[in-house]
Amino acid sequence: MKGHYNIFAIGLLVIVACQNDDAFLSDEQSSLEFYTSAEIDTRTSLQDGNKVMWNEGDAVAVYDYITTKTKFIAVVEEGIARFKGNITPKYAEFVAVYPYDLAADNNVNKSILVTLPSEQTAVKNGFGPNLNLSIGKGSRNTDGSPSQVRFRNICQLFKLSVPAYAANRIAKIELTANSAIAGQLTVDYSDYSPVVTTNEQGAKTIALLPPSESTAFTEGTYYMVLAPETVEGFTLTLTDTNGKTYSQHSSASVGGNWGVICNLGNVDLIEKPVITPQHVYENGTLVGTKVTLTAPVSDKAWSAVIKNTNGETVRTLAESTGTLTTDHTDANWPYLPKGNYTVEYTYTTANGKQMNATSAFTINENPQFSVTLDANSTYSYYLAGDVDKANRMDKNTVTGIVCQAHGILPSILANDKYGFALNNNFNGTIASTGDNVANYNDISITQLGETELTASVTFDGISKTGNKKIYITGLPFRFEPPTTKTWTSDGGVKDGEGQNGSTRLGWWQWEGNQSLTYDKVNIPANTKLALDYKFIPHGGTVNTTFTISVGNQTIASGQGKYYDYVTHEGRKDFSNSQLVTYVKCNNSYGAEQSGTDLYLVALSYRH
Repeated sequence: MKGHYNIFAIGLLVIVACQNDDAFLSDEQSSLEFYTSAEIDTRTSLQDGNKVMWNEGDAVAVYDYITTKTKFIAVVEEGIARFKGNITPKYAEFVAVYPYDLAADNNVNKSILVTLPSEQTAVKNGFGPNLNLSIGKGSRNTDGSPSQVRFRNICQLFKLSVPAYAANRIAKIELTANSAIAGQLTVDYSDYSPVVTTNEQGAKTIALLPPSESTAFTEGTYYMVLAPETVEGFTLTLTDTNGKTYSQHSSASVGGNWGVICNLGNVDLIEKPVITPQHVYENGTLVGTKVTLTAPVSDKAWSAVIKNTNGETVRTLAESTGTLTTDHTDANWPYLPKGNYTVEYTYTTANGKQMNATSAFTINENPQFSVTLDANSTYSYYLAGDVDKANRMDKNTVTGIVCQAHGILPSILANDKYGFALNNNFNGTIASTGDNVANYNDISITQLGETELTASVTFDGISKTGNKKIYITGLPFRFEPPTTKTWTSDGGVKDGEGQNGSTRLGWWQWEGNQSLTYDKVNIPANTKLALDYKFIPHGGTVNTTFTISVGNQTIASGQGKYYDYVTHEGRKDFSNSQLVTYVKCNNSYGAEQSGTDLYLVALSYRH
């Protein structure tokens, strides 16, 4: 929008008292005649773009000391406008306002109230009739000689030009400001320079309609009459003859003084581009974001640049006609994250003028993806049928931990512009990363039973979580002397005191029953198990019985008779019938040289 100003003319009005001086002192009404010089520009219509002229029949309101308005009508003869009317001549000073119909009937404290319509009918190369509010102040000379009154235009004009291509297509032109620009105005004319105040409750939009008996604007220049306020940014909205609207916004500070013309230039049927962002998925995988922009003028060339809130250019669209579509395979910004964006575009108007403009859009669409987490304990390998691997592993180790994001192109996830983050609840460290995959180092979990592992992937502010339930059974485990430090024992259990360094349970009569209990297993029911064992019970003065049980199920047993040392060893397969939480080795009685030498207890999975 253009913003330079042209001063339009301020006219002089010549006032002639037609009565004698004595009548001037009377409260009776007396006639008063005003007339203008043909050389002096005046009030009511434009000529040559900035000369304001009086027209036949123009009416002004004259206020005398009673503050009640009186109508004076213009008669134009040979370029001279004469006004005739009656006023009360007691006081010399008076105020005249044009047009009569927009002036208030009564005024108080030398403030003149006038109303500027918010709906105005256009006149080609001018402004609507009875719109250009003007005010003059004068006094009657006591000797009856003519007085001169200088009228001042108390509004400003905004000039608009309709180009040829838009002729007969525009049915209404609206200008909307951020503050009131029409409605009731208060004019303080205590001095000879009027001060105009706009009522805050006034209209913020002025609608300019086509000239009378027309349905659309023809090519040419038209004027809106506005209150003399500075317009801090405005929107110009055009409605075509089909009811479609076109809006242009300007952030410029325009106008602000009475008696000026502000040239806004041509009005164009320019559409604000419709901007449509959309994430693109191929076979369920996010591969980028495309943005479609409709042209401001469909058959004219234009180009655009899209920037994010940091001012970074995320897409550049080469000049073309019609709709522009961004490429979702852009090397630097294939995906556009959620947030606000600005489109800076250059276009050619229908009349060939190059224009620059901006528009804004927001991406609210969340990326669609999912996350899985995999991990294995000895029990999960057992359930998968890989018993050999389960039995080769450490009982507390969790291995094969893999977090994978599904539904996002690997190159997008790896792009640090998008805020990718990976977190877990098991304090795992990443050993390597691949296509959407994070491989974690092995971790150790000592807590028996079920533990849920989680890992979350955050992409573009959206978090998705994968989880895996891991069961720690405590298997496989293997006990071989000389130590029982992981077992719970009662008196009479001695590491390394049996034959060949075995652990001996019982031996002397005062030791009684002796046992070892291992409570670091938590085995689900119906797990297929194998027990490897080796022990030698020793009978002394009395026999002794040794048993190995898993939970309340006895798996292996043997009896030692008087000085009969028999080795019991082998493997026993079984399936427990209930949740197992302990393994117990028990020597039934200890008397003199009566006990058991324990060499091996090993519990593992079996096929």
